Amino acid sequence: MLKDFNDSQLGLIKLNVHPTAIKFIFRATENGIKVTVPKYASLSEVKKSLNSMRDELLKLKAKKSQRTTEIKDGYTFEGVNFKLKIDESINGSYFQSSYRNGIFTIHTPIGIDYNTEETRLMLEKISRDCLRFEAERYLPFRAAHLAKEKGLAYNSCAVSFGKQRLGRCDSNKNILLSYKLMMLPQYLSDYVILHEFAHLSEMNHGPLFHNLLNIYCNGKHRQLERELKEFKYPFM
Repeated sequence: MLKDFNDSQLGLIKLNVHPTAIKFIFRATENGIKVTVPKYASLSEVKKSLNSMRDELLKLKAKKSQRTTEIKDGYTFEGVNFKLKIDESINGSYFQSSYRNGIFTIHTPIGIDYNTEETRLMLEKISRDCLRFEAERYLPFRAAHLAKEKGLAYNSCAVSFGKQRLGRCDSNKNILLSYKLMMLPQYLSDYVILHEFAHLSEMNHGPLFHNLLNIYCNGKHRQLERELKEFKYPFM
């Protein structure tokens, strides 16, 4: 049986053996790295894979530390077209959420310790669910509005729930927008959508693509690109 272990650089390496996993999956946490491990993998294989990913994992861990937000009673976050807040008001051990007048409220148990990994993961999960709900309602509407404004046409627009890519446009002019856009300021969220619109004509990132995107952004393409790269997400 595989056991968790400590790494001098990465911290606690927490192993989760999954019966259907076919490869190692690494996730940075505040205290270390969580690894999803295929059923028959050995500890030596885990460490070999970990070492091959070490530089990348150190960068991920540093980014995780930079964007970590202290979530506690009274915490509020204003995203694109919605607001999320934490309210410590439940007698018991369960979490609840509610939505009213554009405000998502996560109701937490009275006296809960917000510093535990279990609590933070639960709050992040509920927050993601709120973001996804609002993203599916808002992002396709916003994309349609911007397309009409720019005189553009696409086939479809849907919301994706992956964490890596903020947007994608395929050769059939289908656009996917990440729910994470809801955490960006309005102008940066719009920039990502306009980036995908530029792919309607130019599927690569060559000079013609950048010129077109710069036109869509009123000459601010490089400035917005830099701000997007430097943006620190409030959680996740």
